[in-house]
Amino acid sequence: KDINKFDKYWITEHELEHIKNNALYDSNASKLTIRRREYKTNDALIKKHNLASSTVEFLKLGLSKSEICEELQIPSDLFDHIINYIKRKGIM
Repeated sequence: KDINKFDKYWITEHELEHIKNNALYDSNASKLTIRRREYKTNDALIKKHNLASSTVEFLKLGLSKSEICEELQIPSDLFDHIINYIKRKGIM
């Protein structure tokens, strides 16, 4: 599959956060373990790049998901993680 440079960047950043945050797992890990480690990794990525506050500001301006993804140069699945993070942390 062809992946654009922004998707490559975010995939690499995501995988680096797995390593930096000791959030690794293998194919035998339980679904709960995988979910916890993905949350830990995505939360660290969102904090590192200050994506929650940027997303909130764009939402306040009335931008759509696709517009915000374009502005922040992020993939749509990362946007979904950001929205989940914002809700869990009570940011908005």
